[in-house]
Amino acid sequence: MVNRKLFILVIMLVLFSTSVVASNCVYYFYADDCPSCQKTTKLIDSLEKKYDHLNVERYDVYKDLNNAKLLESYFSRYSVKEEGIPAIFVKGSYMISEHTISSLLEGLVSEDKDLDCPTLSDSAVIGLTSEGESHNVLKTINVLSLTGSGIRDSFRLNMVALMLIFILILGFKKDLTKLTHRGVLFISMIFAFNILFSLGMFSDFAASSLPKLFYKAVGIFASAYGIAHIYAFVSDNKFFEKLSKKGKERIMTRLNFLISPIGVLIISIIAGIFSITNRTSQFMLLRNVAAQNGSMFVALPMIIYYCLVLVVPFVLLLYGFYRVKKDLASKANKKGRNLEQKIDSWNKHNHKVLNFVVACVIAFVGLILTFV
Repeated sequence: MVNRKLFILVIMLVLFSTSVVASNCVYYFYADDCPSCQKTTKLIDSLEKKYDHLNVERYDVYKDLNNAKLLESYFSRYSVKEEGIPAIFVKGSYMISEHTISSLLEGLVSEDKDLDCPTLSDSAVIGLTSEGESHNVLKTINVLSLTGSGIRDSFRLNMVALMLIFILILGFKKDLTKLTHRGVLFISMIFAFNILFSLGMFSDFAASSLPKLFYKAVGIFASAYGIAHIYAFVSDNKFFEKLSKKGKERIMTRLNFLISPIGVLIISIIAGIFSITNRTSQFMLLRNVAAQNGSMFVALPMIIYYCLVLVVPFVLLLYGFYRVKKDLASKANKKGRNLEQKIDSWNKHNHKVLNFVVACVIAFVGLILTFV
């Protein structure tokens, strides 16, 4: 019985000593959005499958600023001159850049099975570097890349659905002052909601399936509305005039509420929330930076700029509607020759044609949203 216990104890000690010896500890600093890091990550994944003793601790320096600070500490302690990612640190050594890592890492792992984890107290350190990519996420984001991200995100399906709602609101307003006020109110709310999303709100909502259901629903409604309006224009079907007086009053009351300041505010709030979804990688990186403690005010100017770019198409739509309706009113005054009745008749005709064109656009885009 004693011999059996002694045998088991010896086996356990052998296994323990083997597990201690057969261990390589590697710190890997990278970022998912770093192109050269993606190649290095694939290499490390394959090495982990090939060598059981390889233990890699991964630190994404873009998504977590604490990881970036840790990397900077190693750069400083190891006196690394060419800083960048991807970066590998082992006990007493380091490798910077995809080229260096792909050339040397497997040889190091296969030859030495007793590499301890690197520490900031290591003294004798050697390393090889070549030009890598910036480990500072803010340095990877510039005005040009942020502008491109804002433009691309402004034409995502959810934002296109939002534009259709905006076009419908603008189409119903004839008074230029009210049109401007409603448009500015709508744009301001969309801008505000995207600022809040940039600062970390609505994350669960953006990751859900509700944004997709939103643009599908808007697409179905927009295509149905557009097709019905086109049919009424082509066939000269005066459906509204056939309604009873009470029916007309009910429709106009509800329509006037929807395009009133309160109505536009409610619509923009609901639509603004439903239009929020995950965006380009540049924006998501910026959003991650803003979520880190003490980094919100650093990222805030870039977030504001991004959101301004995001609403540029809405501003252009508002300006376009304003100019077109102003020109149509001017033409109606010229053709009406200062006769109020003729001016009113020309205004109705011009707006009827404008609404037909708008209906064609809405129907076409709505069908795209429905079947994409």
